[in-house]
Amino acid sequence: MIKKIVVIISIFTTLVCICMGCGKDTKIAREHGQQIADIVESGDMEKINEFVFGYQETEADEKIAAIMGTTEKEEDGILKEIFQNNTFEITEVSKDKIKYEIKAPDLTEVFERLGEADRGLSEEEFTEEVRKYIEQAKYKKRTVSVPYKVVDGEVIVNYRNEEFINAITGGLLENYQKFYRQMLEEYAG
Repeated sequence: MIKKIVVIISIFTTLVCICMGCGKDTKIAREHGQQIADIVESGDMEKINEFVFGYQETEADEKIAAIMGTTEKEEDGILKEIFQNNTFEITEVSKDKIKYEIKAPDLTEVFERLGEADRGLSEEEFTEEVRKYIEQAKYKKRTVSVPYKVVDGEVIVNYRNEEFINAITGGLLENYQKFYRQMLEEYAG
């Protein structure tokens, strides 16, 4: 009888320790997720590029800047405007995923709309048209789950995935890819 009680207590203690460890990791992950949300909502491009994308200039920035005919600085301004209009909510943190609900200006048709308006616009005029589009855009919510690991008390997350980037840019990445394919088809055929 005493052996059964000792075994039950041992199992219970082990389960409690495991649950406490998982709880600590999810708490650390939630704090990390909130930090990322705050950084993106702030529009601080240096921090966004560093913490979210992992480096100072993103390949997506370069591609978007090239297609829009803007400089990195102007592009940062456009992305900053998008990010400052975003709202983030962490809806769930499990043992291996952080789930965000991101509300951003819907830019899924920005290139089509601006392509119609592009009648020899200068860089500055085109950038201003993009800003106006962002101001007038409806908002769209996207739910994104990003996997994470906690290693030595540090949260390791790869935010460089298409779904997350597309959500924080209001569909701009998806729209860019669509626009680029259409351009290739026009020039090829």
